Amino acid sequence: MRCGISWKPSLQITGKHLQRRPAAAIIEITETIELGKDCATMQIFNTMTRQKEEFVPQKEGEYRIYVCGPTVYNYIHIGNARPMIVFDTLRRYLEYCGNKVYYVSNITDIDDKLIQKGQQEGISMQEVARKFEAEYIKDSEGLNVEEPTVRPRATEHIGEIIKIVKDLVDSGHAYV
Repeated sequence: MRCGISWKPSLQITGKHLQRRPAAAIIEITETIELGKDCATMQIFNTMTRQKEEFVPQKEGEYRIYVCGPTVYNYIHIGNARPMIVFDTLRRYLEYCGNKVYYVSNITDIDDKLIQKGQQEGISMQEVARKFEAEYIKDSEGLNVEEPTVRPRATEHIGEIIKIVKDLVDSGHAYV
């Protein structure tokens, strides 16, 4: 069995400029293995090592996935919908194969775009964020995407975010 999901780099027009956006995760199913169901191993492109690597959980049968969610300053667009669908598909596949999946997708509710939108509409950044967070959730339901296990808001975890990023950089698991 050999199939895959591949997202190529896309082009985006911003004003008079054409920008190339980086490719997203590449998932390639390479061979069938016995896991109680006809499930296959996967290779995912690791942006840190610049190589495809087998997607293996730290603990057998349990996957922990963190996906950056939207910055909620406007209605969703295809760039928001794509990762929702791709990672929902991955999650459902892993669960189908009998794995436990702890799936986190954050809401970025602090950003210059939120401040600007609030100023344009004469409301607070928080009011903008809550309005478009609700719209995002409604749209994700319309796409039949399962809710994440946890959906944290960035503003509720700033101190933790700083510590986690520092720890990841210090341990060599992230880079700046």
